[in-house]
Amino acid sequence: MKIIKILNYGNGNIGSLLNTFNLINYPASVVNNIKEIIDADLLVLPGVGSAVTTSNIFKNQVLIDILNNRNLNQKPILGICLGAQLFFEYLQESGQDGLGWENGSVDEMYSYNTGWSQLNWAQLVNNRLNIGLNKNDSFYFNHKFKFPNSNEMKLNLIYDAENKIPSIFLKNHLCGIQFHPEKSQTSGTKILYNILKIHYDL
Repeated sequence: MKIIKILNYGNGNIGSLLNTFNLINYPASVVNNIKEIIDADLLVLPGVGSAVTTSNIFKNQVLIDILNNRNLNQKPILGICLGAQLFFEYLQESGQDGLGWENGSVDEMYSYNTGWSQLNWAQLVNNRLNIGLNKNDSFYFNHKFKFPNSNEMKLNLIYDAENKIPSIFLKNHLCGIQFHPEKSQTSGTKILYNILKIHYDL
């Protein structure tokens, strides 16, 4: 059984995420100590709300060092919404640096993106994340800031089909999801399962 740990830093739908992982037969639990961050087969950084409230995570230098070490050792990390935005260099919403694992700034969009949107089906197929999904399946978004789309990132990006908003990025041990799989009902559980099986080979 793979060990999946969710980091609770005060900005996540922890209960909903735990239920979603259980539904796809990948039981997860909340991080209780630093060693679990190191040893987990997959570490999940969730995120709901304002980036301003993430300042607590950056006040804990021991935690930051452990997270950076996990990233440097290319151990699987999954970020969801705000948790994915933390991967980047700068967060415009809070006016502070992110973790800096990927280049670019998480900037404000012209309007708030909330509600259900489809993803680019061809890109899902190319990444084999379409298994069990239908072309018209939609996913729940709720954000006003988006992670960057830059050639410098060299990331494999999947877009919101209508608005061309970066919705998933995949790069080696990292995966960032802009929408909320835990709020996306059946389509959310299916794509999360595919990410674990296909991208992470768990």
